[in-house]
Amino acid sequence: MTLSRRTARYRWVVIALLLMNSVINALDRGSLAIANPLIAAELHLSPAQMGILLSAFLWAYALAQLPSGMLIDRFGPRRLITASIISWSLAQMAGGLSRGLGEFFAARMALGLFEAPNAPSAAAVLTSWFRRDKRGLPISMVFSGGQLGALLGPPLLTSLMLTFGWRSMFLICAVAGLVIVTIWTLLYRSPAQFGLAAGEQAEIEAGDHEQSRRMRFRDWRLLFRHRTMWGLLCGFGCQNYVMWLFLTWLPGYLEKTHHVSIARAGALAAIPPLVAYFGALLSGPIADFVIGRGVPTLLVRRTIPIAGMVGVTLCALPLGFGPSLPIALGLISATLFFAHIAGSGCWALVTAIAPQGAVASVGSIMNFGGYVGAAVAPIVTGYTVQATGSFATSLLIGAGMSAIAGCLYWSLIRKPLPALVLNYGRFA
Repeated sequence: MTLSRRTARYRWVVIALLLMNSVINALDRGSLAIANPLIAAELHLSPAQMGILLSAFLWAYALAQLPSGMLIDRFGPRRLITASIISWSLAQMAGGLSRGLGEFFAARMALGLFEAPNAPSAAAVLTSWFRRDKRGLPISMVFSGGQLGALLGPPLLTSLMLTFGWRSMFLICAVAGLVIVTIWTLLYRSPAQFGLAAGEQAEIEAGDHEQSRRMRFRDWRLLFRHRTMWGLLCGFGCQNYVMWLFLTWLPGYLEKTHHVSIARAGALAAIPPLVAYFGALLSGPIADFVIGRGVPTLLVRRTIPIAGMVGVTLCALPLGFGPSLPIALGLISATLFFAHIAGSGCWALVTAIAPQGAVASVGSIMNFGGYVGAAVAPIVTGYTVQATGSFATSLLIGAGMSAIAGCLYWSLIRKPLPALVLNYGRFA
């Protein structure tokens, strides 16, 4: 059955709402990095204390992934997204009002905690509105929002900070979140609330393997019995290691290795994320095009992250051997391009291998692994650079991690996760 024009139009509203959430999410988390020098000066924070503050979000975000997915699958993404945006906006506001390291650290931990449900909730929403073989484009559009926020953030947040001060910048971001959650609450409806025709619901669910009941803790725990789940968790951790190596250390790499000034490093460091944004945006349409030509959906969804990691490995490896600045910048841009193709591809893969009632749980477990890798990458890189005096070893480690990610995706992710009411005792 073809979807009605009313339903087709509303699905674009859903994409726009989720994209809007992702962009404001990225702006909030990036605000500390923009205001780093001013905050350190006003609160008298040492570089070590600033490093602790910068890491607070990542650890809280990673750990909060584990329960958030189960809560989303049990209570529904609409409620969780609403509560999440309100809570993270208040946490952002608390950051702007902080008077010392302890208060700010708690605010950043709260920001990570409450932002955690956003990505798996988005995956669950898109699963409920788009059929299995048509999810690539909407997933790419929504999950490119983080990269879009990272592109818009530096000029927008810097302008706000220079005009109103860093505290007001935090508060403005918090108010923007509260405005967005109001729009979300007024406009978003689940397929059941929207009133789909029976034929439309069947069309969207075509090809999905259903879960027969709501997620329970016992079901969530059983996900870890399957190779597919461990392939996603560990592979995404290795993949995110590479991405966050560059996201956190790119200006430092340019300054130390290529003796670029701070001002020029900032300008050059904006090029790779721009290229990466197009990688995130193109991943889904490419996959949907291939699936539309008759290639099995799971094969395509699985191949995109593997191919992305092959591209990352081939581009990151030469960086360890000291190329010239133009070549290095090109290789880093290509590395992040392929990494974001794989990143969007992984979220599409989640919707293809998870029972429909467990999409958020599977996505959140994968994202937990990803952000453990993200949190470890800047620490390992810092110690390695300190010990060796260069970035060469760190970049080779990054290339190795991407190769491991590709191998994990290839060897462990072979079939969908079974319905959670089955296979209680077998590692499948």
